[in-house]
Amino acid sequence: MVTAWSLRVGFIVVSTVAALVASASAGSPSSPRADVIHCLEEAAGDEASVALHRATGAVRFVRLPPGGLGLAGASEVQRADSFLALHGAAFGLREPVAQLSAPREQLGPFGGRRLSYRQIERGVPVWGAWLRLHFDAAGDLVAANGTVVPVPANLGMV
Repeated sequence: MVTAWSLRVGFIVVSTVAALVASASAGSPSSPRADVIHCLEEAAGDEASVALHRATGAVRFVRLPPGGLGLAGASEVQRADSFLALHGAAFGLREPVAQLSAPREQLGPFGGRRLSYRQIERGVPVWGAWLRLHFDAAGDLVAANGTVVPVPANLGMV
């Protein structure tokens, strides 16, 4: 039976963890997060557009000029792997291979593809956390968007 006391305790715990994660990941101009975001902006060039998530300070959206990053790989999945290995930290990922599910592929209305990745933490899906990579008909990455929930590496799971 859920009591008002247990709901209050649960709310306090969730609020405290969220505040700690947000303050730890907000990042100052010289933080590692700011450095990886700067690397993404540098690689994408002047034509790119980058938006940050207000709560986490991580990238939540990036629009790229077609072919702007020159990603390695013969397929969209291989180019996505290359992008995530190089720039996944800008979105808040520590280890993209371990923290993302296999991509779900969808065909777009103009011949492009969208790869949708669900964030997982130690095998458990993170609610509401998705990262989507958008490719044009030529197979170039043109946008990435989504929310990655920052989970500290030393956080215990119950």
